[in-house]
This record gives sequence, C-alpha cells and structure tokens, in this order.
Amino acid sequence: MGRTTKQVIIWLLNAWVGIAFVYAGTLKLMDLEGFVSSILTYGVFDFGQSVIIASWVAPLEVIAGLGVLLKRTRSGGSFILTALLVVFLVMIFQAYMRGLEIDCGCFGGDGSEESDYLGLIVRDKFMLFSLVGAYFLEKRWQK
Repeated sequence: MGRTTKQVIIWLLNAWVGIAFVYAGTLKLMDLEGFVSSILTYGVFDFGQSVIIASWVAPLEVIAGLGVLLKRTRSGGSFILTALLVVFLVMIFQAYMRGLEIDCGCFGGDGSEESDYLGLIVRDKFMLFSLVGAYFLEKRWQK
C-alpha cells in the first residue's frame, strides 16, 4: 500500500469522527439550554454544574473535531475526543445501570428523546475504535 493511500485511510478514520463532533458541538452551541437539559437527565450533576459542563463541552467538541482534521493538531484533537468518548460511554452506562431515561444530547435536543442505550454505546464505541485505530495505524505505518 502506498504512502498516500495510508495517509488517506488515517485521515478518513479521523475525519468522520471529527466532522461528527464539529456538527454535534455546533448544534449544542446553538441550543445550550437544551444541552443543559440533556445533561440533567443523567442524574449526576446539578443545574449549575450542568451549565458549566455544557459551556465547556460544546466548544471543546468543535475545536477538537477540527483538530483531528489537520495533521499538525491531530494528536491533540484525537486525545481530547478519545477522552470525551470514554466519559460519554461511562455516563451512558451509569444511566443505563440506574434505569434512567436519558436524552444523550449528542446532536442537540432538549432532554425529551427516549433512550437508545445500545445505539448510543455502539456509535460511541465505533467512533472510539476509529480514533484509536487511526492512531495505531499511523504509528505502525511510520516505521
């Protein structure tokens, strides 16, 4: 496989996740109040904490999502998105275990959507595996 093909594969693995996060973060920024409502459905944070989380997570998603698109900032963006995905998976799992009806708030929303735990977990794991896979492929193909 040629060098260009390898670079395209790595970029595509990162790009689809990055674009998804830019889109999701932008929707959240346009409706921070709805995102706060979604965070509250997890039953972990109070209102004040949820406001702080919403005001940091939404722009962080956009910045890190853009970061994975550029080679110079890819490792930092990938690290941040990987950490966010791990946190999201833990939050979804704890809500499932507690029997909560959540609105993940992933792509906007106001806390009124029904939970699809399996769909959320599969999607987030697929994104996580894409980022981790791209990282290891890049390290392997640099040799």
